[in-house]
Amino acid sequence: MNYKVRLIIFIFLVVMLTSCSRITDMDVQYSKVTDNQLGYGIQILNTNNEIIKEFKHEVSENFDFKVRFYNRSGHPNQFKLIMLLNYLEIDYTSTDKLFNNNEYFFLENDADIVIPLSIPVTYKNHSFAPLIVSVVAGPQKHAGDLGDTSDFYGVSQRIDLTQQDNMLKPFESKSIKYSSNTRVLISKDPSNVYEGILINQDNYSENEFFRLPPNELKTKPNENVKLNVRVNGLAKDYLAFFLLNWKQIEVNENENWWYFRNPEGDTAYKEITIKAPEQPGKYEISAYLVSNPWLIRDDDNNVSFTIDTSFRFTLHVE
Repeated sequence: MNYKVRLIIFIFLVVMLTSCSRITDMDVQYSKVTDNQLGYGIQILNTNNEIIKEFKHEVSENFDFKVRFYNRSGHPNQFKLIMLLNYLEIDYTSTDKLFNNNEYFFLENDADIVIPLSIPVTYKNHSFAPLIVSVVAGPQKHAGDLGDTSDFYGVSQRIDLTQQDNMLKPFESKSIKYSSNTRVLISKDPSNVYEGILINQDNYSENEFFRLPPNELKTKPNENVKLNVRVNGLAKDYLAFFLLNWKQIEVNENENWWYFRNPEGDTAYKEITIKAPEQPGKYEISAYLVSNPWLIRDDDNNVSFTIDTSFRFTLHVE
């Protein structure tokens, strides 16, 4: 994707304010767009169909809510809903039988849908639990078949769940440890810095020029696949989690995510290994990048909160 196309998409997302890019008002998370703008919208609603305006929302044991998703991409498509609590994928239930943890749903262009949901909320010894709600567009498609890779395939929202409980300790971000084996690449040429998250097989220690991933990467069943991840951005901290066919996976055998301090002005870099599935077939690889993941959000925080996605590509197990 060239620079002009990426710039157009970025400007549109700022206008839409639907992908958590520098959110300032939850009211505009679901904005009607003009006919010449394409994309997706998302809102988190309470059970009375009212927009949850607060960045943080008090919940005790179960969170009953609704997600309104809007397709204005220019064409109908299949979609998939995924959710993570404390940055770990969770199951959810819905009173609408069309939606469960594994099914896709279909939505026409210029249409919206409201999904009633319920999830159990678990607090990890403190009174804070970030929730990520994401709708993936075209989950049944493969970059290898399309002959193209993309980093624009849906929309995500984050809401911070809290609980007033004297038995729980106030949350401190320093209680979450940074991941190991994060390296820093010093970029000599700013034009070669990729903003966001990028996965491929480049050896960045020898080649600072970034390249997009291949549309398709071939491997064998149960084979260890080595990949390299690089991140550049403006936030203090970042957390990246990884998906295979839209299910969260561990990397390096036992890591659920990559959480690291952002090296200002330079690029964070990590080598990861994933295990290829046992069954031959085509699987999509992707990653999400959350800024300031353990910072409790409120109206006084003058920081950006973003959720970016990597370029998706196909792992072809032969």
